[in-house]
Amino acid sequence: MLSLPSKRSRYLAYTGLSVLMLLSACSDTKEAGQSKRLPISLKPTLVTNVNQFNTYVQQRHLDVRRQTKTMAAQINMFANEPSHENLLRAQAAWQTAHESFLKLKPALLVDKDQLIRRIDAWPIQPGFLDSLPDYPTTGIVNDISIEISATELIHQHGITSDDEVALGYHSLEYLLFARKLSDYIENSVPADSNPALSTRSLENVGAAAKNVNRRTLMLSTIVIQLATDIDRFIIQSESELDDQSSSAPILAGLLKSLLKNMRQAFRESLLLNERDLSHGGYSNTSRSALLQELNTLRSLTLGEVNLSPLFTILDATNAKSFEITINQAIALAAKVAPSETEQMNLDLTLSALLHQLEDFELALRLRLND
Repeated sequence: MLSLPSKRSRYLAYTGLSVLMLLSACSDTKEAGQSKRLPISLKPTLVTNVNQFNTYVQQRHLDVRRQTKTMAAQINMFANEPSHENLLRAQAAWQTAHESFLKLKPALLVDKDQLIRRIDAWPIQPGFLDSLPDYPTTGIVNDISIEISATELIHQHGITSDDEVALGYHSLEYLLFARKLSDYIENSVPADSNPALSTRSLENVGAAAKNVNRRTLMLSTIVIQLATDIDRFIIQSESELDDQSSSAPILAGLLKSLLKNMRQAFRESLLLNERDLSHGGYSNTSRSALLQELNTLRSLTLGEVNLSPLFTILDATNAKSFEITINQAIALAAKVAPSETEQMNLDLTLSALLHQLEDFELALRLRLND
């Protein structure tokens, strides 16, 4: 007996067909123009674009450093004085710092996958970090053979699988949002104050207190290492900008990076309703993070860095539809409680946006190699 395709598979098939139809209108114009060199008259505009890009990156560097410092201060305050108020402050500082990094992340000219895997690795495996309800002795927190130190956490991070995450924003996210406040408060009871406690109960109380200390130390250690990794990331980013000698390769590198981040954003959209897999699921910030990434894409193409003249030269038809598509994507991502149809439309729009960026990146690459 034949089974009917699922709603999701039917949707994906529909998405693929719709994207092909949406993009077919551009196909006739691409072949005619891709092999031509960029006009000399565009050079001043490209220089302006690079200056805009440099200004954007410098501002984001300052902002990321500032927000990282604020986040570290709030998390350390919570670690030293665990309270509901301090936890809320630490959570808010985490979200602001994470979204600040998302504004900088696409502004790269050279791949830094290994470093980004330390800074923004997701999804994570919660049981790798700490105990689970059905497995109370799992995780680094409970494994006293593992030292809670930056060196050891770097060693443990991704030790056998990418989702074995011990560092970065999302290990902090889990510890701040998924763990209870009581997980950070020592609650030991002296034996002589409660004769009803058995020796076994006292042993459990002692173990729980030790885990509180290890969990708190892990929180502080991760935030220190994250600040170190972000500083290294920024220094490398500044260095790579200094090494570029002309405008066109810088913008080609930017388009390549935007395309890479757009692929991830499309994946994030498909996983928005999967708490354990989504980008920011434990903090319920997945949609906010995606919206930030789309706003950043607009800033780096049609806003603070205005690539419209370049896009028009590369593919005039695609350039006109790109602005419409990015604005539609942002409007759909901004919906707080989207319907199933609206979510499907968001996925479809992001797929179209991804193809449009691919066309721009390919067209520029071909012209630079001509």
